[in-house]
Amino acid sequence: MSLDITFDTWQGSYTGFVEWRAHIAEVAGYREEAARSRGEQPADMEPERRIEWDRVTSENIAGFWTEEPEDVLVVLLVHSHSDGWIYPQHTGRLARRLEGLLPEVADEFREATEQFIEGLRAAAAFPGPVEFS
Repeated sequence: MSLDITFDTWQGSYTGFVEWRAHIAEVAGYREEAARSRGEQPADMEPERRIEWDRVTSENIAGFWTEEPEDVLVVLLVHSHSDGWIYPQHTGRLARRLEGLLPEVADEFREATEQFIEGLRAAAAFPGPVEFS
C-alpha cells in the first residue's frame, strides 16, 4: 500500500513517509520524537524541542486544531500518516517552516522535502486542504 497526499505533496510508501517525517523532526530539534518515530527508545537526552503529547487530541492528529501549536511543524509531526487533512491556515506557514529546514535536510530526503513544500504551496494558493489517504 502507498500513501497519497493531494496536491502531489507525497506519493509513496507509508514507511518512507514515516522515515522522512522522523528526519524532519530530528533536523528541527525534536530528537525524542524522531527516535520514537523510528521505533527506538529515546536515549537519555535533553531534546531541543518537545511535543506536549498530553495536549494533543485525536482531532489534532486528523488535522483539526482549535488551539494553534507554538510551532506549526507540530501539525505535521503529530498528524496521522494514513488519513486526515492539513488545512489552509497551516499549509503556507508549514511550507515556510520546512523551507527553513532545507539547509539541514540530508540529501536523501531533500527531494521529498522540496516536493512536500511545493504541494503545501499549491494547496495554499488554491486554497484547499491537503488530504492524506
